[in-house]
Amino acid sequence: MGENLASVVVGDYLVDVQYELLEAGAMICLGGLILLVPLIMIILTLTQRKTKETLEALEPTGASAGDPIPPTT
Repeated sequence: MGENLASVVVGDYLVDVQYELLEAGAMICLGGLILLVPLIMIILTLTQRKTKETLEALEPTGASAGDPIPPTT
C-alpha cells in the first residue's frame, strides 16, 4: 500500500477517460457505417439501372374520327 490517494484517483480517472474515449470512438464509427449504408444503396441503384427501351412512334389509326372523344371539362 505504498500508493497515495491522489495516484489511485487519477489512475482510476484515466482508466475511465480511456474507456469513454474508446466507447465514443466506437459510436462514431457505428454512426459512420449507418450513414454509409444508404449512400452505397443509392450508388448501386444508379449504376445498375437498366436503360429504357426506345418506343416506336405510333401513328393515328383514325378509329375515333367519326365519334370523337368528348371533352372532360
